Order: sequence, then C-alpha cells, then structure tokens
Amino acid sequence: MPLVLNGATSGSTTVTPTDAVTVSLTLPSTGGTLQTSGSGYTTNGVAYATSTSVLATGSALTWSGTKLTINGSTGTTALQVGLTNATNNPYLAISQSESGSYSKIDANGTTIAACNLVFATAGSEAMRLTSAGYLGIGTSSPAQILHVSTTTPVVRIDATAAYNASPTGILSFVGTYNSGGGLDGFANITAAKSNATSGDGSAYLAFSTNTSTGNMQEKMRIDSSGNLLVACTTSGETSSTGFRVLSNGQVASTESASTNASFSYLLYSTGASAYRFYVGLGGTVYATSTTITAISDQRLKENIRDLDEGLATVLALKPRKFDWKEGKGANIKNARGFIAQEFETVLPDMIEEWRDPAPQGEEPYKAINANLIPTLVKAIQELNTLVTTQAETITSMQATITALQTKVGV
Repeated sequence: MPLVLNGATSGSTTVTPTDAVTVSLTLPSTGGTLQTSGSGYTTNGVAYATSTSVLATGSALTWSGTKLTINGSTGTTALQVGLTNATNNPYLAISQSESGSYSKIDANGTTIAACNLVFATAGSEAMRLTSAGYLGIGTSSPAQILHVSTTTPVVRIDATAAYNASPTGILSFVGTYNSGGGLDGFANITAAKSNATSGDGSAYLAFSTNTSTGNMQEKMRIDSSGNLLVACTTSGETSSTGFRVLSNGQVASTESASTNASFSYLLYSTGASAYRFYVGLGGTVYATSTTITAISDQRLKENIRDLDEGLATVLALKPRKFDWKEGKGANIKNARGFIAQEFETVLPDMIEEWRDPAPQGEEPYKAINANLIPTLVKAIQELNTLVTTQAETITSMQATITALQTKVGV
C-alpha cells in the first residue's frame, strides 16, 4: 500500500525501504526536495532532485531545467534511444513545444543491417543516410553517394578569404594511386576571384589534372569573359602557347614551332583513313583539293559591269623569285610570288594589312589578296580577241598574196 506523509512544513522526511521496492512520492507544487541515498546509488541509483540540480545521477546525468547532459566514458554510449516494438522507429525529437512542429533524427528500418538514418525538419523528411552509405537530400531514395533532389538544386561553396586574397573554392577528386593504397588527388575544379579589386566579382573556373610525377597542373579554364583557354591562362593569342576559343567567336591556336614540320587545324577522315586538311606552322595550307567554293549568286549583286582590267594590268605586274628572311613569311628560299609594294602600284585595292606588328614607327606589313582570276580571264579574252584579229588579218593577207601570185603566174 502507498505511504502518505501529511502536515510536514519544515525539516526532512526519510523513507528507507528494506528491499528493492519502488517508492513513489508526490511533492507540493512549489518547494520541497527529493533525493536518494545509499551505497548503491552511483551505479544503480534513481535520479534525485536537490535545490541546486533539478535532476542528477552523479557525473553521468544532469538536468538543469533547460538542458539534459549525458556524459559517457570513452568507448561507451552516451545516449541510446530504442524501442522494443519492432513496428515503430526509434527517434530523437527536438521541439519548442509538445504540440508544435519538430525536428527529429529517425532510425528507419526493420533490421540493423537495413536501418536508415532519417533527418526531419518541421515534421517532414529533409535528409536520409541509407544503410548502403548513400546520402540523399530532398529524396528518400538516393541513387549515388550524394544525391540532391529539388526543383532547382544548388550546391553552394563559400570561400571566405579576403576579397584581395583571391578567395578560392575547390572541388577535388581523390583516389588510390599505388599498390599500397595511398591516396592522391586526380583532378580539381577551381573557382576563384581573378582580381584584388573591391566590388569586382570577376572570376574564373579552372580544371586541373595530376601528372605522372604527382603535380596538379591547370589544363583548361573559362575566364570571366567567357573565353575557353586550353593550356593557357590569358586570352591574348600572342601572349603564350595554347588553344583559345574566344567569346567573340574567334578560334586561335598558338604554337612555338615556325616551320611546316609542325601542324595545326588538322582535319582527318576515318572513312578515307587520310588527312583532308591541315595548316603547317610555316604558313602552308595543305588540302586534298585546291578548290575553294565561294558564293556568287546574281541575286546578291548589283551595279554589274564589265571588268576593265585585263592584259595591260597583267603585263604591268612583276612576278618575282625571292628568298624569305630567316624565320619570316614562308621561311623558304627561291619562293615565287609578288612584292606587295610593287603589286600595290597596279592593283591597290588588293592590298591588305597583315596582323603581325611592324617595327616601331614603320607602316603595317602588307599582304596581297591575290584574287587575280577575273583579271587573268579578262587578259586571256583580250589575247584571244587579238589573236583572232591577227589570224583574220593573216588569212586576208594570204588570200591577197595568192591572188597576186596567180596574176604573175607564180
């Protein structure tokens, strides 16, 4: 039967059971102290209340009224939540009130081997770590080690270094690289601020791979202007070797070689097992066909008239044979062609400026847009007219001579 103590207004009351029984006491709504004592308290004692600690069991469990602290020794479980009913999942819930929304960590599964760890907020699942080691955020069925699922998934990496210290975020790929199980970085994707100016968020995205000697080296980047830079870090095509696809549509290949022994812009056909086109670093274009097809539709032209440059123009040109200076132009001897300054006196509209910079204070280098086919055709036509006229004259003269010969009896 229960033991009831009434009328105590001060002092203390001790209840000492003689065996392992349960003692239940009801304290007043305010004041009063409940505690336990006995040699067996430290290991098996029931929690007690004092004026300084609402709940305490020695060094293992304390309750301050707002915080529950559970201390376990090294290698022991500090807190374990479990249920004997296998149909329910044990969980640790955190809430501002009993009836309010809560966050919880839920051990979801019917067996230890198949148990998932579920993290929920506001009563709904937010993240799950499966028994296979897959982490799902926004999905309860992660298909990879990390699986993020939402309408517009965003993974954010903050680089908190000072604005003028090139704040950098790196996604690193690491794997086993030797028989001893050693780990090394295989590749990095790096995002970094590209300047030290306050308020300027210009940045680049760089891709690096490891070499056989273990050095992580940048191989490609996309700069703040949208230029794709391969084996180089600047967009200027004359600044360093590399391959560049610029945001303005230009494509540039820069190499250190200067002869046709090295090539670029190769076009290879696997169907023909042959190269169809390539450009030598000596400036020679190699192709299986010398034909260039250009648009020439009448519907795209106006102010059409006869060409007045023909035989006289061709005769005014000065075909030359010459040697290129060392490392310049085609870099060959006994080349055939024209001299731009001489060509300009005849056909000035076919002279253009070359991209290479000329020496300081000199005019730009000159190039020839030698589209001479129409002029040559016109010259041939004029020659044909001349030859035809001469042929007719010769025929007429031969007829006259023959008539004279007949008269004189020759």
